[in-house]
Amino acid sequence: MANLPFGPTAGITCYDLRFPGLWMELSNRGAEIVIVPAAWPAARREHWQLLTSARAVEHQLFVIACNAAGTQEGVELGGHSRVVDPTGRVLAEAGAGESVLMVDIDPAQAGTVRTEFPVIKDRLANYQTLAR
Repeated sequence: MANLPFGPTAGITCYDLRFPGLWMELSNRGAEIVIVPAAWPAARREHWQLLTSARAVEHQLFVIACNAAGTQEGVELGGHSRVVDPTGRVLAEAGAGESVLMVDIDPAQAGTVRTEFPVIKDRLANYQTLAR
């Protein structure tokens, strides 16, 4: 994780979308933006869309997910790069082909969402209770 001018940012790879514990650790450490470069197959595009949205909502952070398009070693890749905000709203989504997305985000939104609906704070308190 890096503290960048626009907020605490982490990077993972595509398969890591399937590991919610990793995401929980990133949000516990304060990540507000997670960048996900990927080569996700078209056959599982619905998983790509579901998991990028779910991770944004459950960890109240921005997900910037950049998926490859075209074919790699005979596998059709899914494209559909997307930017999802901390409430789960898809701010932009590309199609199946090559494209460039330009999206303005408000880096303060993650903190605002976390203050208004303190899921992460409550989660940490609940886990501390269970650890006793």
